Amino acid sequence: MHFWSPQGEVYRLYPLLAGQGLRSGETRVIRKIEGPTWRPSSRMRSRDPRLPALVPPGPGNPLGSHALYLAVEGLRIHGVAEDPQARADESIALANAHIAELFSLVRVGAPVRLI
Repeated sequence: MHFWSPQGEVYRLYPLLAGQGLRSGETRVIRKIEGPTWRPSSRMRSRDPRLPALVPPGPGNPLGSHALYLAVEGLRIHGVAEDPQARADESIALANAHIAELFSLVRVGAPVRLI
């Protein structure tokens, strides 16, 4: 993942894990949450009925420490739990240290381009 600040004075490159169902296009950040709550989609719960309806913030939460919610329903950029394979569908996951840094740099309304 590449990040450029609006005036171009800050550039970062982060390794990521991409979930299923991502498509190219443009969107924007609509919400930022520190300590997000994870709610598996109905599709995820139908594939694995053992999934809880909700996982509160903290250890074991697949969204990790921070989440940037995008204007595309269900799409977000977030941290990872201890098990990176537990990440949410249709999402972009970064190491918790990276999402914390990105979270501090990104503003609500920032454009996002998926390529």
